[in-house]
Amino acid sequence: VEVLARHGDRLLAGGHVSDATQRAERAAALDPWSEAALRAVMRCLSLSGNRATALEQYDGLANRLTNELHSKPEVATVQLAERIRRDRSLGLASSAMRSDAAKDLAQSRRAPLVGRERELASALGAWDACRGRGEAQAVVILGDAGTGKTRLADELLDRARLDGAAVVGLRAVAADLAQPWSGVYGLARGGLLDIPGVAGSPPAALASFTHQLSEWQEHYSQAVKGVAPAPVGQAIGEVLRAALDEQPVAIMIDSAHWLDPDSFATVRAVLRDLAASPLFLILTANTHERRDELDDLRSRLGEGRDVAGVCVTLTPLSEEALAELARWAIPSYSDTETDRLARRLVSDSAGYPLLAVELLHAVASGFDVDSEARAWPAPFHTLTETAPGDLPDTIVAAIRVGFNRLSAEAQQILAAAAVLDERPSPETLAMATGLPREQVDHALDQLEWQRWLSAESRGYVFVARIVREVVARDMITPGGRERMVGAVNDVRRTPP
Repeated sequence: VEVLARHGDRLLAGGHVSDATQRAERAAALDPWSEAALRAVMRCLSLSGNRATALEQYDGLANRLTNELHSKPEVATVQLAERIRRDRSLGLASSAMRSDAAKDLAQSRRAPLVGRERELASALGAWDACRGRGEAQAVVILGDAGTGKTRLADELLDRARLDGAAVVGLRAVAADLAQPWSGVYGLARGGLLDIPGVAGSPPAALASFTHQLSEWQEHYSQAVKGVAPAPVGQAIGEVLRAALDEQPVAIMIDSAHWLDPDSFATVRAVLRDLAASPLFLILTANTHERRDELDDLRSRLGEGRDVAGVCVTLTPLSEEALAELARWAIPSYSDTETDRLARRLVSDSAGYPLLAVELLHAVASGFDVDSEARAWPAPFHTLTETAPGDLPDTIVAAIRVGFNRLSAEAQQILAAAAVLDERPSPETLAMATGLPREQVDHALDQLEWQRWLSAESRGYVFVARIVREVVARDMITPGGRERMVGAVNDVRRTPP
């Protein structure tokens, strides 16, 4: 049992969740009373998206212990179950999925992390050093749009959360560059308030955010009444220090190349000032978006250097990795059919995981890819620089297939998100579509679970720019665009 559990841990560290689950389940079958084996099963199921099944496994053992041995599970097992039960995605959506069928579909669309074993192991080494030695670590994930930077970052956050870390997240957009301190305020809204230790922060630090953010006013308006606020950069450091006194904290800043200069400088200062604290910082950035501050951080990153941590660069997936994805998406295919599909994925998706997964979902739904393939992207162009018209017809058609499988409300919301501001709120989307707020929330849940949209504290963004452009170009008429934008403008112009 111990050997199987350790083997499963090594497989898990390399991203082989399915294989790790098999080892853990075999260990649990050999010894149904082993809580170490049960915890391994629960971790694997949770990381594969099957949180409900993980909790069922826990409840089963807890009931057997109570009924047959008049005992209770070990503290470590109880804590793991509680972390899985509390687990939720970063962002605005607070309501759970209402439909079990919708949950199953969402889980089926969460692709396994293939072709990233080396990068995952390197980043997890930094996390192990952070929680094991209690020192700040930074992980910088670079790559072109569509190479899976956010997917790898989410995997790291999932594992940190299961290990007891509090998670804070921010997704930056281009407009943030011109808004001083937008990044710091985004972190304050992105989960920082929910960490228990924050209440122990100096009153001046709490006042800095309470005077600016309504979420903080609800908690601390009375406690900081009459207190002069600290400078924002100092305040975030003091609040994080208080939070880190209670537990490790993992922070993810997605699209860090759009982070405003003041916030970027503060992130660097926090890494320096809290170097002896269990702070785990994950930054993702596009390889081709030049940012001097990011280049400087990378130059100082590494074991024994100014900032502890690692930098990993993601490239398009190999044919072997694409074949693994094909086997996951369409298990009924023979080896010959899988190999043929993988070769087609190489040409049609150019190895970009985002597009490969979308195409595989379409094929699984009956889409035919037998039409002639053509090479792309254009020479010296990345996915970021690719226009919708430059994509292979099969990719555009696959996006259409996925769009048409959405509910009517989700299609409306997705179309509105494609033509409105870069980060529309649920309220703005309700204005644009005329849908009741409850239906908007249901649709946003569906779109977030199926990875069309990604939520953070200030609104919703498309997981991929190129998908937004395809939706805006092909899934909405010019008249529909004008009506949505006009509806939002009319409401905003109407005096309260």
